[in-house]
Amino acid sequence: MIIKFQHKGLEAIYRRPLLDAEALPSPKLRRILAALDAATDLRDLSLPALRPQPLGGRLHGHWSIWVFGDWYLTFTFSAPNVTMVNYLEMRTPPC
Repeated sequence: MIIKFQHKGLEAIYRRPLLDAEALPSPKLRRILAALDAATDLRDLSLPALRPQPLGGRLHGHWSIWVFGDWYLTFTFSAPNVTMVNYLEMRTPPC
């Protein structure tokens, strides 16, 4: 279950999914949010379409899921909750 957002736009989409359907840059983003909300364990996100990757550096402890282009959804996971959900443009793929 998602309990905390860093990106206020994503939070608005999550809280009012039907009203903001046009605001999404990618339909995949809505599917990722739904998967994060349903996940109770990080293994629940181990689907080929999601492939969460651990991040390092200043985002150590965060995970990322590629959305499109240089855009990634990042989050932390403290079972059973997902926190710190953000939407970032990263020029280099996360390692």
